[in-house]
Amino acid sequence: MTSSEFNYFTNHTLDRYTDEWVLVLNDRVVLHDKNLKNILKASDEKYPNNKDALLAKVTDERTLIL
Repeated sequence: MTSSEFNYFTNHTLDRYTDEWVLVLNDRVVLHDKNLKNILKASDEKYPNNKDALLAKVTDERTLIL
């Protein structure tokens, strides 16, 4: 993961992906799904050996992550 993927995740509104897993790469959401296994499988198929992607779960705005 690079800082640009983390910055994208923390600085953009991702409300349409609430309760879904997202894969952020090159400053955009490239995959999203409610099922983590689906994201991992698709990521391995579409982006093999990629170490720069950020995988995260989008929560609603009331959730505080410490």
